[in-house]
Amino acid sequence: MVLFDIMYLGQNALFANQTGVRTTSENIANVNTPGFSRREAVFRTAAASSFGGLRLGQGVRVETTRRILDGALNARARRQNSIAEGSTARANVLARADIAFGDLEGGGASAALDDFFESLDILAASPQDQTARTNVLATAGRLTETLNGYGRELRLLREELNAEIRAEVSEVNRLGAEVADLNSRITQSAQPSNDLLDRRDQLIAEIAQRSGLQTIEQDNGLVTVVLEGGHTLVAGNEVQELVVVANGPLVDITAGDGGVERDLTDDIRSGSLGGILRARDEDLAATQTAVDDFVTTFATEFNARHQAGFGLDGLGGRDFFALPSPGASSAEFLRLDPGLSNDTLAAASDPTLINGDNTNALSLAALRTDAVVSGQEPGDALRGLLQDFGDRAFSSEAASQADGFAAQQLTELQQSISGVSIDEEMANLLRFQQSFAASATIIRTADELTQDIIALKR
Repeated sequence: MVLFDIMYLGQNALFANQTGVRTTSENIANVNTPGFSRREAVFRTAAASSFGGLRLGQGVRVETTRRILDGALNARARRQNSIAEGSTARANVLARADIAFGDLEGGGASAALDDFFESLDILAASPQDQTARTNVLATAGRLTETLNGYGRELRLLREELNAEIRAEVSEVNRLGAEVADLNSRITQSAQPSNDLLDRRDQLIAEIAQRSGLQTIEQDNGLVTVVLEGGHTLVAGNEVQELVVVANGPLVDITAGDGGVERDLTDDIRSGSLGGILRARDEDLAATQTAVDDFVTTFATEFNARHQAGFGLDGLGGRDFFALPSPGASSAEFLRLDPGLSNDTLAAASDPTLINGDNTNALSLAALRTDAVVSGQEPGDALRGLLQDFGDRAFSSEAASQADGFAAQQLTELQQSISGVSIDEEMANLLRFQQSFAASATIIRTADELTQDIIALKR
């Protein structure tokens, strides 16, 4: 009976070491597989049995194979990756917008504004000169066209982001549906399905790349995925999809929670989706408002001074710029007044002295150094708002690099725990191989002893 117990003990050892070799081989095979977590065969001492008044062990048994990971570290790495993706997406959008502003290279609206005021200085020196008057209209036209370009580019870029937002939301919904399906399949398995668990973790990480989230793992293996803003994307085997809805020329993100439609647009702050929304609704929107406010203030003040003067035809009270109706972008739709011409350009302050009067032209040119735009000179105000946008673009790029580095550090730390090391696995493979050979020797020894006992009876 003892010899058969020895054979049974050796058989258990063979199976355990065979499982160890199998698990190690799986690790080696998946060394380059994204999202794969290193596996480990969990060995336990087999229950002892009684024989001849003794309690004799039965060797070893394989309880399960488990994934090697640190759940808290995984969550930190996933969260930092979400932040990094958001910073990168925001920086990319602002880099695209920064192309529209050429002031740092000596061009753009600042240069056009300087040219405009210089033409007014020339007009003040020769108020009757038709060439000087033509030059004022030409530089004013270039200034309005440049400002129109700023307003148009900002609007178009914000609207172009609609397609990117729709694509990101569609991907979040698709990934959420896969997570819900995996939830259902995982709970149907008696033993933990490492492949399914790895795949689910990978999908959740991909969702986190698009939106910040939290996960709640239940005792039965189900995972609940809650997005920023408190919307539950995945609950059990059900997914509650995000919805993209039109909001004027832009789009917003909503979701239904318990029959109540919630607007999540301002709540999503991380991930590529959060980065796009921040760039659209904070950075670009603030710049668009600042440019429009500048144009409105400048054009209104200039019109007031122009209305006070008289043209060569002796008439006054006319606008220089034509501002759009309320609600429209002042920058994009600013125009020169349709009635503006060389003769209607108001350089004089006295209608009886229009042939040589330059006092209103001096007033128009003096606007250059008057603090009429938020307590600043027009040129300083314009350069300031453009510099503010440049600072936003620069800081977003710096944040992208810093957040990306932090994410890389956490990912490397995570991989040091969950990743596969070829050197370590080769050492394990050799250890299991030697143990397997020794287990086979146990069985051969028991078999030889059994044959000896049988020979004694012959």
